[in-house]
Parts: sequence; structure tokens; C-alpha cells
Amino acid sequence: MSDTYPAQLTEQSWVLGIPLFNLYFIRGKKASILVETGISSIVDIVAGQMEKLGISPDFIVVTHPHSDHITGLDGLRSIYPHAVPIAGPGSVEFFTHPKAVQAMISEDIHMTDRLNHWGFKSTRPPVTRPPSRTGIKIMADGSELDLGGITAQFIETKGHSPGSISVFIPEIKLLAVSDALGFRYSDGRFTPVFFTGFKDYLQSLEHLKSFHPEILCLGHQGPLTGKAVDQAFINAKNTAVELKNHIQSFKGSMDQLTNELFKEFYQDEFRVYTRENIFNCIRLLIKRSRSNN
Repeated sequence: MSDTYPAQLTEQSWVLGIPLFNLYFIRGKKASILVETGISSIVDIVAGQMEKLGISPDFIVVTHPHSDHITGLDGLRSIYPHAVPIAGPGSVEFFTHPKAVQAMISEDIHMTDRLNHWGFKSTRPPVTRPPSRTGIKIMADGSELDLGGITAQFIETKGHSPGSISVFIPEIKLLAVSDALGFRYSDGRFTPVFFTGFKDYLQSLEHLKSFHPEILCLGHQGPLTGKAVDQAFINAKNTAVELKNHIQSFKGSMDQLTNELFKEFYQDEFRVYTRENIFNCIRLLIKRSRSNN
């Protein structure tokens, strides 16, 4: 892994962060928006990148309330107190639930440790509490923000997480989808992540594809452009269907299936997450694959 960011995408947009955790900055004539928060340990890296570029956000978007997409929020808000945080309906309720809070804290500790091990040294400690819910603006499906010359459109994106939203900038055909297509490894593979519903996940893929983006901004190892965008949607759908079919046809025990999938998934970049987290994710995938949803 190497730190190759920030990188400019268009005259009005940049990818920030590190290869494993991507944030996207889009600048309009009167306001700017930062899509994604990253995790706590990269907040100062992102802030340093924005300072170098001479940019700062007026809005900060929480794409969904999983620990690797929200623990950077309070750190960013402390540096940019004027920035308005944005989230989808149901997001706040999820990340303030006691069970989610404890998992978030332990996960942020582990992710910080892994990034330190991989050479991305953190300048701040992991979080000890959930992000503040104060001042968060909830954006429903179809809501828009006029940034001046460009518009941020918010898209409800079901299937992966409660409160998940994507952001489309039609003027530059940029679509930020976070984990809606799955977790992308550095070699281009996708691991499906339909944690809240398989049918919703596939429907979201089709809906997002209908925007015909030319720049696809992923939460990890992104962004993609050109023909790689169309191929990503194909790969994401195929891997999700293949996984569901494999789970449904598996003849062994639940423990055997869980262990098999764990060995397949828990490698390379996926080791940034705790083993417990990935086991829980696999159990959810099995549950959703064997239900009618």
C-alpha cells in the first residue's frame, strides 16, 4: 500500500485520503462538499491534503453509518466547525445504538492499529464515543444541494446498510457510491456486502447504473473511470449472485460455510477489520442469501 493521494479527478473534484479509505471533494462556485469521512486515524491526513490544495468543505456527507465510514466525522468537524454534516434517514439511529457504539469503538482501535502497521501513522487516538448527532442534516432520496454551477443529488441506496446514500453530480457525471457495489480489493475483486437485503442490493446496483456515471467513486480502492465503470457494475452484480447461489447450494453445516467464506474473504486489505466483524458480516450474508429478501 502506498500514499498516492490527493489526486484531481476533474477541474472541480478530487479524491483524498489513502487508497484503502477514499474521500471525495467536489467544489462548486458557492459551496463545496466532502463525500465520506474516513476513519479517525486518517482525519489529519485528509485535512493536510485539503490544506495543501487550498480547499475546505461546507458540507460533509456520511454515506452510511458503518465504523469505517463514520469515525472520522467528529475529527473533521473539529477542524471544519462551519461544515454541515449530512446523513441519510435512519443513519443517526443506527450509529447511536448501544450495540453499534461498542462495535464502532473496538473497530476503530483495530483499524488504527492496522494502518499504523502498514505505514499510515495516526496522529490522533481512536474514538471513544460515537459521533455527535448535533446539527446533522438528513437528506432524503431525491434531495438536492445547489453548490453553485453544480448540483449534489442524494440517492437512497438500500441493501448494504441502514441510512445509506449515494451522491451524484450530474454536471460532471460523478457518482459516489461508497460500498454499494461491495468492498473492492486493490486487484479489482469485489466482495459482496448485501447486509440488509439481497434484492435491495441488486435493485440499488441497477438504479445507480442508470445514472450512467463517467466517474465512479468507491469507498475503497477507487475511483474508476471509462470502461472500468461499466465493468464494475457487472462484476459487482455477478459476484453477489454467485455468492448467494453458493450459499444456497452449500450442503455442509453453518460453521463449515462460515469458516470457508471467512478464509476466502479475510485476506489482504480486508484484514483492516477485526475478525469478529468479518465473521458477523459473513453470518449476515448467509442470512440474507437464505431469505426471500
